[in-house]
Amino acid sequence: MLDLFQHLEPGGKFLLKDIDAADKPQLLFTYLLDLLMSPRDPYSYRTAAAWQGQLRATGFSPVYLHRMRDILPYPHIFFISSKPGQQIALTALLASKCVRVFRTRLGDCPLCLAPSQ
Repeated sequence: MLDLFQHLEPGGKFLLKDIDAADKPQLLFTYLLDLLMSPRDPYSYRTAAAWQGQLRATGFSPVYLHRMRDILPYPHIFFISSKPGQQIALTALLASKCVRVFRTRLGDCPLCLAPSQ
């Protein structure tokens, strides 16, 4: 993670989607599906709090967390984190994409500050 952070431009964004291990019933669903799809692979799941801690300890700030809710019971989480420094043009691009994705599923997005409809 530190290598990624060091190669990111100041103001750059890091997006991460993962599973939240703190949601035990939904984690069980995910684990059973993982076993079905890849029975020989080792599995490792982290909590959203662990991811937030690692992102912040690496130097990312701010770190926004979105809990992605869907019809299927997956405990998906999505992080938007920034490397402190000068904002770059990518922020505007992310914000425009963010509005389309998050308005329908997640509500208000702290990155683009667009209210949900």
